[in-house]
Amino acid sequence: KFKNLILENLFLSFNGKIPKYSGLIRDLDLKDLYFDEILNLGGEFSGQGKNLKFKINSKNSKLINYKKDFASVSIIGGGNFYDSDLNLSGIIKNKSSGIDFNLKINLDSIKSSSISIKGRDVKKDFITFSLPSSLAEHGSYINKNFILGDQNSIYLNYLTNPNEIQGKLKLKVLANDSKLKINANSSINFSSSLLELDEKDLYFYSPYGNALDFSYDAAFGLLNLQSQKLRLFSIHDMESLELRNAI
Repeated sequence: KFKNLILENLFLSFNGKIPKYSGLIRDLDLKDLYFDEILNLGGEFSGQGKNLKFKINSKNSKLINYKKDFASVSIIGGGNFYDSDLNLSGIIKNKSSGIDFNLKINLDSIKSSSISIKGRDVKKDFITFSLPSSLAEHGSYINKNFILGDQNSIYLNYLTNPNEIQGKLKLKVLANDSKLKINANSSINFSSSLLELDEKDLYFYSPYGNALDFSYDAAFGLLNLQSQKLRLFSIHDMESLELRNAI
């Protein structure tokens, strides 16, 4: 998990049965904590025996995902390390977005590990960047066929179980404006939409918008990521002339 660690002003005390220590973290690189790598962390720490507390204040950190793409961020937060449990929470700032995160990792791989992320005004690039490797098969389809605006509120929760190969993802996105491309000539436009994504399906609801050249008062549906089959249910209030022209 620790790829690189540089400490400064290390203090050790052996006055008691259990040693105490503290110091500054000049540079810390982590690996395989949800993201493939988290680089250039800095802060301070203190602890006694195996129990460790730390604070992070890093203005020039980098997140690297499973595709080796990177995002430049600042990270402010803190956490603790007790026995084999690592808990880390704080704020990731990326361009105009402030994103709260909470990371719980069991380093012995006995218990489940999880990460949750929530934020406002999150751009599509960072949302797709943060998707786990379990969605690698469908990542290009999502990136190509989904168009999101710049003002998206997100909630992401990813849970890993040592007895299961694939983790469980739940992603919810509240978007002001978004679009799903059906093919080269057809699309569904969403307004004030709610999107929910897991490893198999994408669910969506929009109170109004436009689908296949028809305006609707409400639409909801399900897109299977494996088959790319779409089930769409919509409510329309149409004049007879508008219906004849559409036909």
